[in-house]
Amino acid sequence: MKILLKKSIVITGSLFFAVFAVSLILYIVQDKTKEKRVLFFTVTNSSRFIGEIRYLQKKASQEDGIAQIIEEAVLGPENEKYFRIVPRNTRVLSVMLRDNKLYIDFSYDVLLYDRDVKAGIDERFKILTNTIIFNYPFIKKVFYFVNGEPFLGSAMSSGLVFTKGLFY
Repeated sequence: MKILLKKSIVITGSLFFAVFAVSLILYIVQDKTKEKRVLFFTVTNSSRFIGEIRYLQKKASQEDGIAQIIEEAVLGPENEKYFRIVPRNTRVLSVMLRDNKLYIDFSYDVLLYDRDVKAGIDERFKILTNTIIFNYPFIKKVFYFVNGEPFLGSAMSSGLVFTKGLFY
């Protein structure tokens, strides 16, 4: 009986150590070139928006990482229950980060009608801003341009600017 008890303790201990060793090895060699990001899209039959997790390649600079998130948002959601936030043909012309202020220039297509986009024009930019600020909280303001010209919303005369406290 004592021999059987000792064998079971040794086997259990060995299994525990083996699982621990494999877990440790997997943790050490895991792909550290990806980072978790959250992109926001509109929800079917609703004016609310919801986050979708993406694992994106780490970029050398924050500006490149932000540009990648914007490009992913332009590509649209993976979940078919969510809607795009900008029309399919929209192109990102430039992304510039200076003094915690972000400047994004889109092609004119960002303003066009698309049946797959359920958000209004101002709401598109609000959702995109929420995505950017959620992933990069140090950004204080986001300025939008369309074909190099400041985008003028009806509520703002100096350009469409969103600040951090506006969304949460």
